[in-house]
Amino acid sequence: MIGTYIRNFESSAHMAEALRDAGLTVSLKKHVFGCATSVAGHKPSALSEDTP
Repeated sequence: MIGTYIRNFESSAHMAEALRDAGLTVSLKKHVFGCATSVAGHKPSALSEDTP
């Protein structure tokens, strides 16, 4: 079943895109020669970069 899950899921790229669309800053990383992926990120600060 792992092969079926891998073919159907592919990667976390769709998850990363959904988080970006929601306004989050996201980093997508591939591991184990692309066999695994991870998504990490954060919510941008409400303060603008121009604010000291």
